[in-house]
Amino acid sequence: MTQKDYILRIAEDVGRALAQIIYHKEIQDYQGALTLIDELFKQTVGAGSGFLHAISEETLLAMLTLLGVLNVEKALLIATLLKAEGDIYEDQGNPETAYDSYLKSLNLFLEILLSDDNLHDLRVSSEVEDLLGKLEAYELPTNTRRLLFQLYVCTFVRKDGGKGYHVVSRR
Repeated sequence: MTQKDYILRIAEDVGRALAQIIYHKEIQDYQGALTLIDELFKQTVGAGSGFLHAISEETLLAMLTLLGVLNVEKALLIATLLKAEGDIYEDQGNPETAYDSYLKSLNLFLEILLSDDNLHDLRVSSEVEDLLGKLEAYELPTNTRRLLFQLYVCTFVRKDGGKGYHVVSRR
């Protein structure tokens, strides 16, 4: 399977899940949307929303990694679902719970971008920008700032015809 086919499959999976969640949000069936998100979490990683929020981001990344390779498809779905969950909590007037979902989503999106340069085609960068806007009222934790800095370095410090620098490793 070519890289482009793989990226399209990821986009289709995420799109289908989001369409169902958006439908529940539009009819203001917030509990239905949260239940759907919880079921999708269980299908994707075998654990519900409560568990995903209780574990550290390192543990979540370990659950999404096999033989040192991040399962980008699952990670992208989980990050997208966490963002949608945050949106629902925000719509319900629960900013503290929304913050937790948004922050975990942001960190996962950043890890995804740092692990695979080809995912800029999926507009993952715009998701990061949107999440940063939602979290602008808060001071971001050190780990999140570190990930943002690494992304900045990886994005803007590129090999330019032998004139510039080239980032080979993110750690």
